Amino acid sequence: MLGYSTKSLKSKPVGVSMKTPSILKEFLKAEAQSLGFVALGVADARPVPEEVREHYRHEVTTYGVGDMTYLLKNEDVRFDPARLLPGVKSIVVLAFNYYPPILQEKKVPQIAYFAYGKDYHRVLKDKLYILLEKLKHHCEEPFKARPFVDSAPLTERFWAREAGVGRLGRNGLIIVPHYGSFCFLSEILLTLHLPPDAPLIGSPCEGCSRCIKACPAHAILADGSFEATRCISYQTIERKDTDETDPKTPTHHIFGCDICQQVCPHNQNLSPHKEENFLLNERLRTMNKEDWENLTPEEFDQLFEASPLQRSGYKGILRNLKALEKKKQ
Repeated sequence: MLGYSTKSLKSKPVGVSMKTPSILKEFLKAEAQSLGFVALGVADARPVPEEVREHYRHEVTTYGVGDMTYLLKNEDVRFDPARLLPGVKSIVVLAFNYYPPILQEKKVPQIAYFAYGKDYHRVLKDKLYILLEKLKHHCEEPFKARPFVDSAPLTERFWAREAGVGRLGRNGLIIVPHYGSFCFLSEILLTLHLPPDAPLIGSPCEGCSRCIKACPAHAILADGSFEATRCISYQTIERKDTDETDPKTPTHHIFGCDICQQVCPHNQNLSPHKEENFLLNERLRTMNKEDWENLTPEEFDQLFEASPLQRSGYKGILRNLKALEKKKQ
């Protein structure tokens, strides 16, 4: 937790008024943009509405969580941001474009775009700390803050809608206006009050079912539900056992899956990101199945140091490669 006391701030000159919440918010937006974020919105912090809680409970109990048991823990924290930061007044939600300028060759085993470069948790967390330092020196009143990048039991997609950052698509992902769903989300909890943005309500998917039809695992259901444990991303990343993935699922992915995003109308003709840390690992661009199989554990760790691929690890990737071979048979 970052705690800012009056001792860490310069004295306010006589005759100079405190910066208003609106001025602080505009300052944050400008500084976030300079760090590469494509959207920033603010929501008033409060307990999550009961209907959102019930929907969450329905999803996890109806379809299960598999090895993602963390989804069943800390429910009291998940639905009340004050449990994460006492005295929280505002939730700042940010989006960062990760749509890649260069893709893997289509014939090689596929990696989800989010794992092309360095681990986004580390990269974006560093940017959030820089942003908070800038706010610290710009703000005349003491405040406390906690930044998160997919690292806390926070209902971030609910807060993304509440903060006006995006709408929830049929595939369960937030669709950011002009940037689609290839965006990382992150949050900052603040004890400062900032003017909230208008929530983005309604569905961005009316009349469209492309993701439902395209999902090779049939994980996206017509009623708006999502069966997470069927998803290729779950099967290739989150699942802990060493058995091959279901050979009936026709996919060429060995870490994650972008199919539902690739067919989405909101993700056509997107502008690629300009973040060096997220650029495609050059070796990864052309690695075929034999290249992967010939890697030693030491070479894997060296090549993919600070990469999201470490989440599956060497053994997980080998498991997924074996599944590819079964699907060819």
